[in-house]
Order: sequence, then structure tokens, then C-alpha cells
Amino acid sequence: IVDGLRLKGRLGLGKKFNTSDKFIPADHTTVTNGGEYTYGTGETVSVDANVTLSYARTFHEKHQLYAGLDYSMKTDRNHLYRFVAEGFSNENLDFIGAGAQYQTGGRPYGYEENSRSIGFTGNVNYTFDNRYFADLSFRMDGSSQFGGDNKFAPFWSAGIGWNLHHEHFLTGHDVLNVLRLKASMGQTGSLQFSPYQALSMYAYNSGLSYGGQTGAQLMGLGNEDLKWQVTDMVNAGIEVTLWENRITAEFDYYNKITSNLLSSLDIPLATGFPSYTANVGKVRNRGYEASLNIYPVRNSGRDITVMLAGKLVYNKNKIVKLSDDIKRQTEEQMRQGTDVNKLYFEGRSQNALYAVPSLGIDPSSGIEYFLTKEGQITDTWSAKDKVYMGVAEPAYRGNVSTMFRWKDLTLNLSFAYHWGGKLYNQTLIDRV
Repeated sequence: IVDGLRLKGRLGLGKKFNTSDKFIPADHTTVTNGGEYTYGTGETVSVDANVTLSYARTFHEKHQLYAGLDYSMKTDRNHLYRFVAEGFSNENLDFIGAGAQYQTGGRPYGYEENSRSIGFTGNVNYTFDNRYFADLSFRMDGSSQFGGDNKFAPFWSAGIGWNLHHEHFLTGHDVLNVLRLKASMGQTGSLQFSPYQALSMYAYNSGLSYGGQTGAQLMGLGNEDLKWQVTDMVNAGIEVTLWENRITAEFDYYNKITSNLLSSLDIPLATGFPSYTANVGKVRNRGYEASLNIYPVRNSGRDITVMLAGKLVYNKNKIVKLSDDIKRQTEEQMRQGTDVNKLYFEGRSQNALYAVPSLGIDPSSGIEYFLTKEGQITDTWSAKDKVYMGVAEPAYRGNVSTMFRWKDLTLNLSFAYHWGGKLYNQTLIDRV
């Protein structure tokens, strides 16, 4: 538009078709009505667009400024149809038109979904003499998956950094190439539920009729109070590069607090549904990430390169706060001895394991004995006796890799590792 001011637009259109054919001949053990042919067809249409107004300028050779405003929108629409035919006289007649009839007692199946989202973003970046830099951004996101009062949510971020290697006392250093300190903080949001869990949506059902009209069923008990799951994050780190990039190391410490945590709450079956989705609490993840890349061999004359790399990640998860509803639900489940996959308690990990301790099987009687919560021996298993057994998530994880390159030949080896954490031996439970 003018020097440094630019307007950029982008439009993306996508259309995906999918079909499925599944034929089962009459002599197959899973069918009884002379073979079966299932046919499905569907499509997904997406529109993705954004417009960005940006300004970039360098002042007096040392001040670099960038500012941008962005509007984005996205819409997805998809549908699927499926039906089954049966009565095929010959296994070689694997064409749907050779079927004698539609599936006995069956009906066509189909669904369609629509979702839309928009976002407004503003960000500013400033750099002084390629030594100090700062970033600020603000975003407003909106999604059709939420109820009318919570469709939009604001998010923001801010970051600063310092390139020490550009300071006069480190410029031209023989060993040190890059030394950068950085810190940032901000918010992100996520959607981790189906639209009908926030909105009271209905599905038409041709198998239900009243007065000759097609009936409809409520897909779920919509909770219009559902809010965006928001994560507040603080991060600080350092980057170091030595000996002309032969050694590169990075270390980052982070602290994440996720509010409006999403989970399901049990409700009386008289409502027609066993549960509904709600914002139930707050979780903290705290840890660090460290990485190291080394080039022990980098011979340009012989065109040989050898690289070694490793990464280490440590994370500790803790439930900081739970809603009164989820606390009451957990107390009721423990009191009634209801066996559920997950239990949540403040101060424990979101991935905590709770189980009834087993003392093993008495070889003389074949009876398995357990330990109650009070420490008594019993031969009766009860969910009331579940106790905290540890965390299912590994405390440490990462990877180690190596790369060898000679001219046009490259060999890569990569290994992942983790330690800490516990696993529930479901295979042994099923065998017993």
C-alpha cells in the first residue's frame, strides 16, 4: 500500500470425497441372510480464509518494528450416508445391484456436521540492534461449538529475549557463536468436546415415528455454560551454540496451569443420559526440556558428517482445584463402591492410578486375597478399597538419535526412552 505497509489475503477451499465398500459372501460365519454388502459415501467441504494487514520498518538501522492485524475464519461441513443390502446368491456376484433386498429390519444411516470458527489477532514485534527483542500478541477466538454466552474467548502472549552474542564483549568470540536468553508468558485455548455436549442438538431417527412423522432424539444433555479450556503458561530458557555450530544446546523451564478443565459428570439416568460434560477444575504441569546436538565429524573435503542428538523432558502433573460437583461425584462413587476408570483428587496427578492391592492367589485354595483400605485381608474385591498406587505418566522421557552422511548416502538411527511412572497390568487381570 505504502512503503512497509502490506495487505495480504488468502483463501483455501477443500473438498474430500470418501466411499467404502464391504462385501461378505453367503458362506461367511458372520452372516445368515445370503451375504451382505455395506456401501457408504460421504464428503467433507472446508473453507479457510484470512486477511492480514502488516507494517514492517527499520529505523536508523537499529530499530526494527513489525505490527500486524489478522482476521481469520474457517468453516467445515461434512456428511456420511450408509446402507446395507443382503441376499447374494453367489460369492462372485460382489456387486451391490445383485442383492435381493435391503437388510432385514435395517434402515439407512447418515449424519451431517457443521462447525464454524473465527479469530482476530494483533501482534507487535520490536528488535533493537539485533540484541534485544520483544513480542506482544492478542487474539480473540470464537467457535460455534459453544453456547451463546461463551462462544468467544480472549488470549494473549508476551515474550522478551536477549542476544548476548551480539554484545560488544562477546562479538567475534572464537568459541561462542550464539548465547540467547528468552522468557515468555501467555494463554492458549482448546476445544476438546463434541458440539452436542455444549448445545442441545437433536438427531432425526426414521426408526421412531409419531403421527406418521419422523421422530428426533436428543444427542446429549447440552451444557451451554461450557467454557474454553484455557492454559496459562510461563516459559524461560537459554540457547547456546559453540564452535561454529558444532555443539548446540537448549534448556527451557515451563509452568502451565490449565483452567476450566473438561471432564464428564455423572447424572441420574432418569435424565436419559448417564453423564454430561462440564468444566470441573484446574491442573498444573511443571517441568523442563533440554536438548543437545553435537557434530563430532563434519568434514566438507570428504563430504562426511556425523551427528549425535538427544532430548530430555521432565513433567510433573498436579490437580490444583476441583469443582464441588466433581468432589461430590467422587465421594459418592467411593461410598457406593462404583468401579470407574478415573478418580480425581486435589493434590494428586491427573494421571494417578487407583487400585485395590492384591496379595496374590492362595495356591491351596485358588482364592485371590486383597487388602482393604483399612489394612485388613479379604477375599472380596471392592472398589471402595482403591488406594493411590502412583502415576501412569513417566516422569522422564525423550529420544536419542544419530545421523551418518557420506556424499549421497544417509543413515539415521533414532531411539525413544522413558522412565518413571507405573502401568496397570490389565492383561494379568483379564487372565485371572
